Amino acid sequence: MASLFLLATVGTTLAFTNLVKGIAIRLRPNNNPDLIEIIRILQEPTNYSFFSGHASTSFAAVTFIVLVLKEKSAWIFLAYIWPLIFVLSRIFVGVHYPSDIFVGAFVGVIMAFIFFWVYQRSGKRFAL
Repeated sequence: MASLFLLATVGTTLAFTNLVKGIAIRLRPNNNPDLIEIIRILQEPTNYSFFSGHASTSFAAVTFIVLVLKEKSAWIFLAYIWPLIFVLSRIFVGVHYPSDIFVGAFVGVIMAFIFFWVYQRSGKRFAL
């Protein structure tokens, strides 16, 4: 059951992220004419930047997993290394501003807490 809630967490977070990107319409650093000359461009996606879908979904997934498994393993918090490295790479390749990453991570964590709260109230607490 936890796996279904994990999928719902990530799916809802991704849908919300894409909704906000369509409203905010913020150019990525690699598409911003003012920045092209001063940043290293390794990737060239053409959709919008704010906020990072990689940050929101990876932090949502890891936070939900940590919340489910924190009583079973004290080491589960090391799982946050993965999204931290993952989101920093998005800045490195020139496709996100730091604020995109911070907001995306915040949204992902909040979504995970909301879905974990619903998961706990569902009465079906099974391991991943």
